[in-house]
Order: sequence, then C-alpha cells, then structure tokens
Amino acid sequence: MRRTIYIGGAAATFTCMSLLLSVTDFNAIISGEQGTRWWTFCTTPWARPEPGW
Repeated sequence: MRRTIYIGGAAATFTCMSLLLSVTDFNAIISGEQGTRWWTFCTTPWARPEPGW
C-alpha cells in the first residue's frame, strides 16, 4: 500500500516538474500575452501535418 503511494507521488512529481520546465516564458503567461498552452499548441503550424507526408 505504501509503495503505491510512493510510486504515485513520484509520477505526480515528475509530471508537475515536466510541465513547469516546458514553460518558456512565465512573464508572458502571467501578463496574458501567451494564452493557454493547448491553444498555442493547436494553432502552431508544426502541429498540423505538412502536405506530402
């Protein structure tokens, strides 16, 4: 039982740290220049496949 809590805590910590480290500019997020990361991800050209793939 304890091992499950430890593994879940480690997974949650890893996920939280990876999301925090993926932010390139905290000031842009706080000021609102960069909206949600999902919207930015979905609207960037690299998110869509290029013609000819």
